[in-house]
Amino acid sequence: MEQNGRPHIGEILRHVRVIRGMSQGELAVKILNDNSVISKVEKGQRVCTPDLRDQIKVALDAEDLPVTASACQHFRVKLNEWYNVINKRELAKAKDIQQQLAIIKLAPHEKELNTLYDLFDCKLLIGLNKLEAARKILKFFDARVKELKDMQLYYYYYNKGTYEVKHERNQEALDFYMQAHEIIQHHKEQDLILYFNIAHCCERLGLVSRAIAFLEKARDLAGDSQKGVFELKIYNALATLYIQTGHFNGAKKLLTTCLTKAEQLGSNERVGIALINHGFLYRIGKAWETSIEYLDNALPYLEKGSRNYLETYYQKGRCLVSMKHYTKATSLLEEIEKEAESNEVYTILFKSLRHMMPPNISSSIEYIESVAIPYLVKNYYYSAALDFCEFLRKHYKKKREQRQSKLLNITEIVCDIHNRMIEGGVVE
Repeated sequence: MEQNGRPHIGEILRHVRVIRGMSQGELAVKILNDNSVISKVEKGQRVCTPDLRDQIKVALDAEDLPVTASACQHFRVKLNEWYNVINKRELAKAKDIQQQLAIIKLAPHEKELNTLYDLFDCKLLIGLNKLEAARKILKFFDARVKELKDMQLYYYYYNKGTYEVKHERNQEALDFYMQAHEIIQHHKEQDLILYFNIAHCCERLGLVSRAIAFLEKARDLAGDSQKGVFELKIYNALATLYIQTGHFNGAKKLLTTCLTKAEQLGSNERVGIALINHGFLYRIGKAWETSIEYLDNALPYLEKGSRNYLETYYQKGRCLVSMKHYTKATSLLEEIEKEAESNEVYTILFKSLRHMMPPNISSSIEYIESVAIPYLVKNYYYSAALDFCEFLRKHYKKKREQRQSKLLNITEIVCDIHNRMIEGGVVE
C-alpha cells in the first residue's frame, strides 16, 4: 500500500526495524505493546497513530526520521540550512549538524532527500580535504547525472568544480563552475561564492577581465550578509586585478578599506595581504620607497615560507632592482632563496631578479628571454611576465644588433598576454 507514491508509515518503520536488527517481538517489548499490533501496523492493516508512530521511532533510535510528507518538507529545510553552514565554511558546526541528518539514509525511498544529503555531504568532504571520499560520491553521480534535476545538477557541477580546484586543475574547474552558473543564473537567489570561485579560476588562468567581472558581481551581492573575512577576500582579489589593468584609484580605495577592516577584525593574515597589495600598487606606480615601506610592514603578519611571504620578498626585490640598489637586492635574495627552493615559481622569479642586475651578460638576458618569460606565460603569471618583457624592451632599445627583431618579438608576447587578459571579459 502506498500514499501519493510513498510507502505507508508501517512499511517505512518495518524497513528501519530490519536495518536495526530488531525482531517484532523485541520492538513490542520496548514499546510495551503486543506483537500483533506491530505486525498489523507494518502490513498497513492498522492505523499507526501519531503516538504509536513516535513510540516506535524512539524505540528504533530513529526519532528524527521523517515519515510523513510534512516531516519530509521540514527535513528539506534543515538540509538547506546545513548547506548554508557548509558554504560559510563553518565545518565543525556542519559536522555536528550532519549527525542529525544522516538518519535519512534509513529512508532510501526518499530519493530526493538522499540525493541532496549526498551532494551536501560531498561538499563538506571537499571542504575537509577528504578528497578520496568525495571522489567516490562524485563517481556515483557521474553515472547518474541525467537523473539530476535543476538545483541537484547545480550542486553536482559546483562540487565537481571545487574538487578540480583542490587538484589545481583550474580549466576543468572553470568548465564545471560555468555549467553551475548556467543553471543558477535563472534563479532568483544567486550564489556569490560561486562567482568568487569562478573569478579565482579565471585569475589563475590569466583571464583577468573575466575575473574582474565575476568579482564585481560577488561584491555587489555580498551586502551585509558577507561582512568580514570573505568580503576582504573579494576586495583584495579585485584590487590586485585592478592594479594589473591600470585601475589604480579603484584599487587604492579597495585596499584602504581592506586594511582598515582587517585591523578591526584582528585578522593578521588579512592585514598582511592588504599591506602586500599596497606594496604592489606603489611598485607598479614606481613609488618604490613607499612600496618597500608597506612590504616591510607586511612581513610580521605573514607565515614564514608561505606564498604571501615569498611574494613580499619578490616585490621588495623588484623595487630594489628598479632603484638600482643592487647590493641590498643581492643581500635580500641570499636571505630568501633557500626558503623558495620547494616553490618553482618563486625560484624562477628570484633567479630572474639576479639576472636583472649588472653585469647584463648575454647569459642573463637569455635566461629571462628563454626560461623566465615562457614559464611565466605558460603558467599564467602575466603580471610578472610583463615586468620582464619591459626589462627586455629597455635592454634591446640600447642595442643595435638584432634590436628590431627582438623588440618585435617582445611586442608580440605583450600583445598576446593582453589579449588573453581581456578574453571573455564581458559576462551576460
